[in-house]
Order: sequence, then structure tokens, then C-alpha cells
Amino acid sequence: MTQLGYAAETDDVSKLTDKQMSDLESKLADKKIQFIFTTSQDTTEKKQKLVTMAKKDDIPVVTFSQFTPDSTKIWTWQLTQLKKIQKALDK
Repeated sequence: MTQLGYAAETDDVSKLTDKQMSDLESKLADKKIQFIFTTSQDTTEKKQKLVTMAKKDDIPVVTFSQFTPDSTKIWTWQLTQLKKIQKALDK
């Protein structure tokens, strides 16, 4: 995402302190975060809370899989992921 000019607020939500998580939640509510980029494998409580808040605040959530789904060609899978990102950026 840095190649597109976007900076990450954090690389690992699960490692955030309560204060950092609160600050992140405030940024979501204030629309200072344009989208959430997450993996389907991340099922931590903090990640779930962040995704719930983003959806409540109408912030796009792009969820991708770190593994190519069964019987899916890599090109098709990557194109699907790209379309998700483009949709989030268009909002």
C-alpha cells in the first residue's frame, strides 16, 4: 500500500496498547482512516472490534487471504483482491 501512497496506522492490531487502540478508534470515527486492510486469518479480539467499528462508521474493510483458495488460479485470485482495494479507494 505504500506504493500507492498510503501509510499503515499499525502492522499488528493485536499488539496495540489500550491507549493506541482508543486513538485508532477515534481516527475511524473521525474518518481519518480511509479503509481497513486485513487478513481472513486474523481472528484476534482487537481486529474483530476494529472491523466492527469500521463497518459501523462506513469505512471500507478489505479482507484478503494469505493463501490462494482451493481450485482458484493465482491470476483470478489476485484480480479479485485488486478489485477489493480499488473499491475501497474509490469511496
